Amino acid sequence: MEEITPSDLSRIFKELYENDRDFRERVDAIRSEIFDPDREPSSDDVLRNFNKLAASLGIPPYKGKEVIVPKMVFKLDLERPKLLEEDSSTIVKRLPIIAQPKVDVEIGNRLSRVYVKLFRRAYDFSGEGFLAEITLVFEGERDPRMGIYNDLWRLIAWGRVEDIETFFLIYDENSLTPKEAIFPPLYLKFPYEKHFRYIPPSFSSGLSYKLTAHSMAKVRVEEKPVIYVNTWNHALSVFDTNLQLEKVFFKPAELELVNGRRLDAENDFSMLTYEEEIALLEEGE
Repeated sequence: MEEITPSDLSRIFKELYENDRDFRERVDAIRSEIFDPDREPSSDDVLRNFNKLAASLGIPPYKGKEVIVPKMVFKLDLERPKLLEEDSSTIVKRLPIIAQPKVDVEIGNRLSRVYVKLFRRAYDFSGEGFLAEITLVFEGERDPRMGIYNDLWRLIAWGRVEDIETFFLIYDENSLTPKEAIFPPLYLKFPYEKHFRYIPPSFSSGLSYKLTAHSMAKVRVEEKPVIYVNTWNHALSVFDTNLQLEKVFFKPAELELVNGRRLDAENDFSMLTYEEEIALLEEGE
């Protein structure tokens, strides 16, 4: 059987969710497990419903020996951030180049859209200069081990096949040159009281393409920085950990550039709805 592409899978998944009651109920059953902040998800129940959804899509059942479903949503008392915005267009020509392994582009994970929002004050940032929130949208995230099962899981758990990663740059107020990159954890708030989804930080550390990574960091950057996509799950760094891999270099201004935050990117691409975003910038130290 020819494997379905992520874009086709997304289209069929959304059509079934809209029109097939049994399919929708199984998706919602998994989401109720993984989005409940008051209990740990039942891996057995999740796997059972997952495989029934896979069968509806013509995908063989997943037969992994062990399935671990991490807790994703927490009840937290986080205040709505006070945001003092600046004109994002002032830094468009000073946004970093994004270097993505050519092999990642060729298998369908091309960087396609960049969201940018510039602030004088935002979240827990109180330093000098401007804070730029930069969110990258990739057409997919092809797991070399899980393949189509990862795509199906992303549609269930994230409501999208696209991959979204966020980092921040601090710009000098006078010269508008970047000084520091921050890769912090984020929280996205569901439209329920105190329900926050944890978003791991996007730093790759020293790990390379065949590995998976997400860690926190604050790092100094050059005047004209390059942000490298270092792992298959699109963890990022200012350092290239794949010197042997050919790169495709993207200038954000030449891509689809949107004035917006991670919150906007998620609500543009996901079947799920979020109403607020919190970045814990000081956690990136």
